[in-house]
Amino acid sequence: MPDVSVILCTYNRARELRDALAGLRELRTDGTFEYEVLIVDNNSTDETKAVVEEWQRAFAGRLRYVFEPRQGLSYARNTGAREARGTILAFTDDDVRVHAGWLVGLRAGFQRFGADCVYGKILPIWMGRRPEWLTDSFFGKLAILDYGEAPFIVTSDTHQLIGANFAVTKDVLTTLGGFNVQLGRTGTTLRMGEKVASSGIT
Repeated sequence: MPDVSVILCTYNRARELRDALAGLRELRTDGTFEYEVLIVDNNSTDETKAVVEEWQRAFAGRLRYVFEPRQGLSYARNTGAREARGTILAFTDDDVRVHAGWLVGLRAGFQRFGADCVYGKILPIWMGRRPEWLTDSFFGKLAILDYGEAPFIVTSDTHQLIGANFAVTKDVLTTLGGFNVQLGRTGTTLRMGEKVASSGIT
């Protein structure tokens, strides 16, 4: 059984998904845990399923495909959490290229702090020089997150959590009731801010 379940929810972004899977294929562990990767297809009409099937051999049994017909990121994440076999659920997005040591770092955070939830940096891959008008004030809108190198314990809601790089224990997410399906992105509607249903925590 895996210790960590990586959950990636996607909708009609097969091209981006290929690149994301290429990155996930390079994930490494420190030899102390196992992981799986779940791709939750949120009612796509493109070749998403075929892309996952193309990559399954490369993942040597670690990659699973799950279909969620109810449109909405919160539905998809809840389905991924329910289907996951790991005790830690690590969430990322289809336009993210994870670092090879991502899971090692996340798991170390749980162990070091006895945490229920761990999250980290999300840095841009600039295709050219960063425009002068694109100041740090835009970073939250672009899902860019960087609080520096030093680990810290979150004690207030002033530290934003972004869904492209966070992990939570399955027990805690289940206890809190999962993600609020009335909130969050639906299809191509860029509505953000899904919450754990019973906690009011973003």
